[in-house]
Amino acid sequence: MEVVGKKDRSSAYATALWVLVFLFCLRVIGQLIQLLSPVAWLPPLSAWQGSKLPYSILLACQLVIIFLMFRVSGRHASGSVQRRPRLGKWLLFVGGVYFLTMAARLVIGLADLSGNVWFHRPIPAFFHLVLASFVLLLAAFHLNLINRGQK
Repeated sequence: MEVVGKKDRSSAYATALWVLVFLFCLRVIGQLIQLLSPVAWLPPLSAWQGSKLPYSILLACQLVIIFLMFRVSGRHASGSVQRRPRLGKWLLFVGGVYFLTMAARLVIGLADLSGNVWFHRPIPAFFHLVLASFVLLLAAFHLNLINRGQK
């Protein structure tokens, strides 16, 4: 069995983080396309909006999130991230609550168990799961959950 080095493990996390960044960027770009120049092959603009937050504020928040995701993923790609177990525990808690809440939102909406429109927008709920997965992956890194059995 091949021994995986510290940099290799960090780059494996980086690859997974970059995939999640890419998925979230697709969401932001898809909504922007539907706002500026709608196309038939994408869901309508209303399907992308999961709250009453004005789009300009939502877009600004999304760009900040993308910037942070790029920064974190880049640090993992360079292998310059040190494990911080206390941060990992906090990220695991926050990411777990976030993921479970958005999974419940998605299930309730898909099962048509609520009359509230917030539950009936699967696109935002799915991409919240992408963000929650990013947080949980960071937690796994800091807690060394995935590579625990490897030397």
